[in-house]
Amino acid sequence: MSKKIKITISAICLIAFLVPLLAGNELSIVAGEPNTENFPEICFGISVRDTLGNKVEGLDTSMVKLYEDSVRVSDLTFKTLAESENHIAILIAVDASFSMAGGPIDSIKSAIKTFVDQLSANDRVGIITFHDDVDIISPFTTSKDSLKKQVDSIKATGQRTELHYGVIRGLELLDNVTVKNKALIVLSDGKNEGEAWSDDDAIEKAREYSIPIFSIGYHTIAAKKYLRVLERMADKTGGQYNDAPTTREIGNVYDEVLKQIQAQQSICYESNVSRADSLEHTININIVTESGEGNKSIIFLSPKDGRGDQKLNWLVIGLIVFLLAIVLVYMNKKNKQKAEQEKQKILEEKEQLEKELKHEREEKAKDKKPRKVQKEVKDKEPDPRQTIISGRTKGQATQVQLYFENGPMAGQTVLLAHEMTIGRSDTNTVAIADQTVSGQHAKIEYHGKDYMLIDLGSTNGTLVNGNKVSQSAIKQGDMVQIGKVKITVK
Repeated sequence: MSKKIKITISAICLIAFLVPLLAGNELSIVAGEPNTENFPEICFGISVRDTLGNKVEGLDTSMVKLYEDSVRVSDLTFKTLAESENHIAILIAVDASFSMAGGPIDSIKSAIKTFVDQLSANDRVGIITFHDDVDIISPFTTSKDSLKKQVDSIKATGQRTELHYGVIRGLELLDNVTVKNKALIVLSDGKNEGEAWSDDDAIEKAREYSIPIFSIGYHTIAAKKYLRVLERMADKTGGQYNDAPTTREIGNVYDEVLKQIQAQQSICYESNVSRADSLEHTININIVTESGEGNKSIIFLSPKDGRGDQKLNWLVIGLIVFLLAIVLVYMNKKNKQKAEQEKQKILEEKEQLEKELKHEREEKAKDKKPRKVQKEVKDKEPDPRQTIISGRTKGQATQVQLYFENGPMAGQTVLLAHEMTIGRSDTNTVAIADQTVSGQHAKIEYHGKDYMLIDLGSTNGTLVNGNKVSQSAIKQGDMVQIGKVKITVK
């Protein structure tokens, strides 16, 4: 090699080394969406990479200057996701094109089930697959049993791989979840065969939603250069790339990804600047490390001030108590009036009773002999209860009666006539308003010396002494049943 060529190569290497220095060694800072659930405490995820794309480890508060609405915040703490004990929403996106058929897809399903078992009870997980299109295998849920059952439905079916669309669709689904801590896990060989979206679109969407992408690169027949796409997505969004050359590594890689998610750092501080006013506030972050310096600004919305609601709640409670007091006073007054009315009624009834007793004593004093006429009249009465005369009996010596044991006419008595009809219709001689009685149910005719009960083709039949009949002579003591209405012959 000539001396001139050596000098040229050395110059190129020197320029490559000096470019980052001349650029100021600017750090790349990715910050997550601020969590204000425990306001005034504010926490947000933070990931820092140097100019070479390497993750900066060992961050501490001495390296960070933080300003909220231009006011310096002095008291900061670093927490990992595991230390904060906040639950997380994770979307698992799986390449389900034919390149994953067989052993790879089986290993992926087994690894996902193990991954799910390690999550906390409040973590929410959703699963999608992407190929020619995107399929939602499981919506977000905290039910581990449901997730593992849905995992079995994953199949490698697609001809093409819509990698970028799958990532963007997963990010959109995650953005709709009302959990502050989120992460997207995507497994693929990195090859995208769709044309509508690019990896830059996916990265931009992840930054817009402040969602880190944790990618897993599985080696297929596709060129290894495509794995760089997965690595780039992770680096640019605050996530981490993981390599899985064979199916054997897939299970271990998912376990490692869970550790990476739980190890995500957050900066937390107590806000002394913002109030719970539902307004936007700005956080400016300046980080200086041995690798360089970087700045980042994020905007958060403070929660709604609950004090106005509390005042309103107390006002409502006071109004309810006032109305309740009015109701109680009114009810008490009504109860007193009712008690007075009851007392007056009792006195009046007592006075009436005394008058009746006095009158009875006076009547007995006038006539101490029993009134035989009245007794004879009573003896002739067929029944002390109400009697309905349905027709004349043409001089029979004994009057036969129908006594209703139940139904609408319970307790009533009907005197038999030579001809009479029984049914639900008002046109009958005896109308029984009961649904089990037909409109024209039966009739009674006097034949010789007997009364004959004849069924008129009723729906529920006519019974005499428990036996269903089409016609039968009836006499005193018989039990007749019309539908469900029971009648005693007297």
